[in-house]
Order: sequence, then C-alpha cells, then structure tokens
Amino acid sequence: MMRAPPPSSERMRFGVSALRRSYSCIKAPGDTREWERCGAIVPITSISGFRAGRLLSIFSTLGVVCREGGQSKGRLQAMRETRSAAVLALVIGTAIAASVLGFWGYMDVYPVSSPATFTQAATEVLNNAWRTISLFLGQASLDAGQENLKLAIARILAPAATAGVILELLAEFIGTRINVLRAMRRKGHTIIVGCGERGQFFLTDSRCAMGARPVVIDRLENPAIRQAAHSAGALFFAGDARNKDLLATAGVSRAKRLIILTGNDEENLAVLSSANAVRRAMGDDLEIIIRIDNALLARQLNRDDEFSDSTSADVTVFNVSGCAARNFFDAHPLVDHADLRAQRRVHLVCLGWTPFVLAVLEQLARLAPFRDFPYPTVSLLVHDEGAVRDELTALQPALPDLLDIDIRRLEKASNIPTDEQLAAIEPGPDHAVTAVLVSTGADAATAAAALAIRDRSQQSGRWRAPVYAHLDRHGTLSGLLGERSKEIDPSLAITPVGFTEDMCRLDAIYGEREQLAECIHKSYLRLKGVDVSTPSSDRAENDQDWSMLKQTFRASSRRAADHLPVKLLSASIIREAEKLVASSALKLGSTEDELEHLADLEHQSWIIGRLLDGWKPGVRCDSMRRHPALIPYAELPEDLKEFDRDQVRVLADYLSGGRGEPTVRREVRIGLLGHNKVSQEDKSNILEQLDSGILSDILVAHEFDCVSLCTPFAPGSDMILAEALHERLSARCITHRVIVLRPLPPQVLVDSFMAGNHADDEWQYAVAPPDATGKPAEFMLDHLSSFPESIPGSFIADMTPPGLTADSFASNPDLKTVAFERAAAWMVERCDILIAFFDPSRGSGRGGTRHTLDWAHGNNQVPEHVSTLSPGQNAKLPRVHVIQPRR
Repeated sequence: MMRAPPPSSERMRFGVSALRRSYSCIKAPGDTREWERCGAIVPITSISGFRAGRLLSIFSTLGVVCREGGQSKGRLQAMRETRSAAVLALVIGTAIAASVLGFWGYMDVYPVSSPATFTQAATEVLNNAWRTISLFLGQASLDAGQENLKLAIARILAPAATAGVILELLAEFIGTRINVLRAMRRKGHTIIVGCGERGQFFLTDSRCAMGARPVVIDRLENPAIRQAAHSAGALFFAGDARNKDLLATAGVSRAKRLIILTGNDEENLAVLSSANAVRRAMGDDLEIIIRIDNALLARQLNRDDEFSDSTSADVTVFNVSGCAARNFFDAHPLVDHADLRAQRRVHLVCLGWTPFVLAVLEQLARLAPFRDFPYPTVSLLVHDEGAVRDELTALQPALPDLLDIDIRRLEKASNIPTDEQLAAIEPGPDHAVTAVLVSTGADAATAAAALAIRDRSQQSGRWRAPVYAHLDRHGTLSGLLGERSKEIDPSLAITPVGFTEDMCRLDAIYGEREQLAECIHKSYLRLKGVDVSTPSSDRAENDQDWSMLKQTFRASSRRAADHLPVKLLSASIIREAEKLVASSALKLGSTEDELEHLADLEHQSWIIGRLLDGWKPGVRCDSMRRHPALIPYAELPEDLKEFDRDQVRVLADYLSGGRGEPTVRREVRIGLLGHNKVSQEDKSNILEQLDSGILSDILVAHEFDCVSLCTPFAPGSDMILAEALHERLSARCITHRVIVLRPLPPQVLVDSFMAGNHADDEWQYAVAPPDATGKPAEFMLDHLSSFPESIPGSFIADMTPPGLTADSFASNPDLKTVAFERAAAWMVERCDILIAFFDPSRGSGRGGTRHTLDWAHGNNQVPEHVSTLSPGQNAKLPRVHVIQPRR
C-alpha cells in the first residue's frame, strides 16, 4: 500500500466508468433508470469514462484522509498527477510482468511436444494462454513438482493487478456517489454545460465562483476538462446535459445560474428545454445564458417574445461576435473620433469578412444617429465580393439601406490592399477614413495584415486612422500589437480587440449595459407613475418589472442603453468611466433645443433598431412587423414626438440618480493659440494674466465640467498656454483633457518653427527647459506626443489631408497655409472659449493669430474650403480672452 498523498484542501473524486461498460448490455444507451445490480442511483449518462489516472485514488480511499496543507494548489496538483502516473505505470507493469512470467512459466511446465503438428502446437499455446489468464482470476493450480520461480512470481503479481482494477472501479463508483451528494447540498451555484475553451473561461470567472462552487457537465470524459473543473473547485459530471435526470442531479432546480455553452446551437436549445422542464417541476427561478453562434438565430431569439414566454425563465442569448461588437464600440466611440478629426461622417474600412465584422456593421448602424452626421460609410475588402453580398442580403437585408457599403475585391495572395485601393477608398478629405478593422478569422493573418496596413499608410499618407485587429486569443501576437495600442497618435496605433476570453465573462454579459437597460426601465416606470407594488397581472405588458418584461421591451431598453453614450456625445457630454453618474449641475435635455435634438436622435435610433429587426412602414400590425411611426421625426404627430421626448427625460432621470461620484460631465472646450515667438517676458506676462483673472472666470463658470484644452500645440504660445492650464487645472482637481489638433505632420510643424528662428533666439528658453539647449528641435518633436500622453483621456486629432506626407508639405508651402487655416477654423467653430496671446504690432498671415481672432470676433467668416462644419451648419462664436504684451 502506498503512503498518503500530500495534504490538500480538495477532496478526492471518483467514478464508476468501467461498471457502466459492464452493464451496457443490460441498459440501453441513454437509459436513466437506476441500476439494480449495483444499487447506484446515478443515471448512466452521468457516469464518467474509465480513468487510469484514478488509480492513485484507490490507495487514498483505504483509510487515508486528505488534510489541509500549506503547499500551493498548483504544486499539490502536480504531485498528484506525478503519483497518478506512477501508480498507473506500476499497475500496468505488474499486469505485463505477470502475463509474461506466467506464460513463460507455463511453457516450461507444459512445453510444446516435438515433433507436433501446427494444430497441436497452437492448441498447447492457447492452453497456456488460458492458464495465464486464470492467474488473474486466482484459479491457477499446479501439481506437486510443477512449480517454478516464474510461476510463483506471476501468481503473486496477477491477483495484485486484478485487485488494483477492482479497487479502481470501486473508487470510481464511490467518487460519483460523493459528487452526487455534494451536488445535492449545493444551492445558488452556477452550472456550466460544455466545458470547452469558452466554458473554461466562464469557469475561471470570479463571479461564477461566488457563493457555492460551480458544477460542470460535459459530454466527454476528458482529463483536461476534468482537471480544469477540479482546479476551479467545481464538481464534474460527464454525460449528456439534455438528460433531465442529469440536470436534476447537478442541482439545476437549486442553482442560481445555468450557462449552456456546447458548440452546437440545436443541442444548446435542447438543454435549455430540459432545464426549463426541471425548473418548472421544482418551481424555482433560474438565470440562463445560452450560447447561440448563428447570428441570425441569435437575433431572432433576442426579439422573440414567444421564445422567452416558452422558457418561463430569465434567458440571455449569448453570441460572442455580438457581445464583442458592443464592447468594441463602447471602448472605441468612432463617432467621437470622427467628430474630433473634423470628419463629416464615420468611414470604417473592414478587411475580411467574419461574424465579428457583420456584428460590427450592425452595431455601427444602431449607433449611427449622432448630431447631423449622415449614415456611415463602410468599405469592405473581401476575397469573394458576390458571396459577401449574398450573405449580407440573407442575414441582414436592411443593412445596405442604413450604411453606405462599398465592397471591393482583396487579392488572396497578399491579403493586403494595394496603394491604388488605398487611394480609391480615401480620395480626399470628404472620404477620410475614421478607423480600419482587420478580421481575417486567423490571428496570425490578422496581425500580419494590421502591421502591413499600418506601414503602408505611413508611407502613402492615407488611412491615417487607428487600426483595430480582431484577435481570438491573448498571446504573443496580442502582446506584440498591444504595445502599439498605447500610441495616442491614431495614425500609429494598432489595437487588438474582440478576444473571446474577454467576452466569456459575466461582466461582459450582465455588465454595465444590462444594468443600465434595467435602470432605464425603472426610470420609465417611475416617470410614468407605475405602482411597482401592484401585482404583475394588473399591469400593462410594458409596465412589468424587469424580470417579467417581454423581450421586445427589454430589447428597447438595451437599444437605449447602447445609444446613450452617443446621445451624451451629441450633447457635448463626456463620460469618464463605464458607470454613468451625472453631477447635480448637469441635466440632459435642459434646454428646449437640446431636448428636441436628442428626441430626434432617439427616434432615429428607434427606427434603425426596428428596421434591423425586420419592421417596415405601414399600418400597425405586429405579426407582420409594420409600424406607422417609421417616418422622420419632423413628420411625427405631436403625441409621438412627446413620447420620444419622454424617452430623453427617462435617460436624464437615470443619469441624475445620484449613485456615487459624478462620471458624466458637460464638456467645455478651450482653444489655445498665439504667436510662436515668445520671450521670457512674454511668458511671464501670459502666466500672470492667466492667474489674475482669466483662469478664475473659467473655474467659477465650469467647476463641475470637463475642460478640453484644444490646441495645435505648436512651439511657442500654444505649448506655454497648454502646459500652464494643465498644471493649474490639476492643482484644483478640475477634470480635463488635451485635444491636440494636428493639421500636418509633427516634423513639418517643428521644421517650420525652426526655419523662422535662429539657434540663439530667446524663444528657446521660453519654450524648452534649460537642459534642451542645443537640441530644442528634438525636445519639441518628442514633447508634441509625450505631453498629451501624460494626460488621461487626451486625443490627437489628425487632420492631415489624405495622401499628403512630410515631403508634400516641404515642396508646397501653400499646403501648410491651408493646414494652419483648418486648425484655426476648428478652434473658432468648435470651441466655447478662446485664449490667445496676441501682439497687434506683429504681422500675421493666413491661419495665423490675427486671422483666427478676426474669425472669432465675427469680423470675417471662415471660408468654406477650410470649414470643419457640415454645409448649412451655423457656428456659435466662442468667448475670446486676449493676452497682450506689456507696453
């Protein structure tokens, strides 16, 4: 007998797989009746397969009790596996040795007579083989004088091997009985059906382990799956979860949550049906997450009231691609990026065609209503244009009407767009690319394409936009690209997105979005004056509590939750964290114009959601998906307009709920500009006037707002003002960020500044620190990026026209003039306050300080060719603070 294994906090678990095979001839496959001959109450489908590694448990059950120990869990598990392998080798070696020695010994006692026919020889060999087998059954007997050493040893080893197998079967049986008893005692636990890669991700989720430890059910008796379950402290059952008895054994009637994750949608729905039958019989509530990989089926189930009614449970359909798309837009608001870069619409380039790309396009359409932006443009680069068009029409026929989709062919050999395609997709500023999404379906190919696109865009001056690489797994590739994701300059950034592991978390499913949707519904009930204490049977369908609400109304609240961040951006409100809490000073829709604008956006969002769900304009008929309100907001009757306004009021009520420190603030943009040549005296004067009056006026008026410092951050006044305001706002704990307007490459900006100054000019002491003397150009070039990188939430708005590189500006001075004019127009048209250092005695060309102040004071209008506003849009002139030199 072996000594006890090292102490452990985890009890041994056993099974009875071999007995299952022994009685398979008596019970039909899938039979769940109790075993009569062995007295087991475990369904046959729940019995695990034979595990040779369990031989270690044989010795552990013979009076050995595992105690708590101080060793680490990983070390203990490694020691168990080592001992298990050693015991397995010992038993197998014993059986082989007994067989060889027994057969050899019997051949000595009963040799083949010579001469003998083939039949006689074969008969004697077979007889000796049977005698050897009899050793394992303890039935061997020899006459006196027939003993030999080989047979003596075999007669000891063979019964020992037989005893090992019997003890293993017994241990398996006892272990399964223990698992059943443990499952019977668990309540409020999580059951995971299908413990493949995604199931193991959920298994390691801390929220799944809260309360009672999880229970895992998998069809396969896989050592890796069993080990993963045991490492997480979960009970493991092997079998078909469609079997109601197995679900009952796992405690589904007492569980808090059931996560169904097999790789087959049909099987997942069958498991859901079985779980629902058990739950109804027991009468307990249950949260169910069901994996549906088919995007069309997932969408239909999400909006199907009959499906939710038939389950009579809180069912959430989990589609990895859909979940990843929502998280992508939540972390990367493309409408905000396009707006900050003075683009007039979102232009997304997608390289590859995968379920994730389709989900991204759907979510892009849902989030499209933003200020006066038209529908987004999408450029699809795929290998088979016809197949993608057909699939797009079949899966989401409304999408081409909601997005301006251009499908182009991508060469399979290179998997990278050509320079001609880059130019065709982005011919000019009106078609500037907002973002590039690469999703080929293979991580290595995606990473290679993302790197190649980033390199080609820098060479050609096109697609100066962030590149997002859709990767399935964390690893070396994600680490490589992750370093580039830290770049604050979008023209240099490559960001990995869409990791399956990140989506297989309860926070990704029941996270802020689901909580927000539920809170929005509660705000709706509160504003409507619904008495929540009234029995649900006495309330309207849309007045039910969230747990009793139909999928149609839940989907409406989720749509509002998804679009809320876009509405906030449309109202110039900045979100600092995932959780949305407004200060008491902020009221969404506080003015009539803002309320009307947000109500219009709400109606547009509702229309898009309905169209994507298959609805069409017409006389109201829910069964045929017809609705008369699928018309522009301006054409609605007043009562329906008021309904949209009420939806905005619901969102405002939610934001002002007072659930902690404010994370949502009204944005105030402060434009900073001035002359590039600044002396030490000028610098002192700038700081003095900031402190004496300008800054205090700003702080009094915007103490609870988020201040955005908007500047080209050119050497001279721009740098001095930005750094001074950042230092003073930080000292007063005022939330702020920096938006760097970059109308031309940084090297061109620094070279232009250096060309107009001498090395011994006084400016270098005002702009650069003393240790930068002799290398001011290097300091400024680095400072253009390092300063905004040091401030959370900052953004570099690359406004460089497509196709222009540093060489283009060097060879054509007029391009630099237009670039400076465009940055000046951005500040005049988009800022609330303008602070400028201006010396009236100095000259100023187009795009200079004097020129900009003329626009800001309304003396001249911004020319259309450099304006950052959409045609017909009127700019509100900023409040101007001018700092002049001392006389």
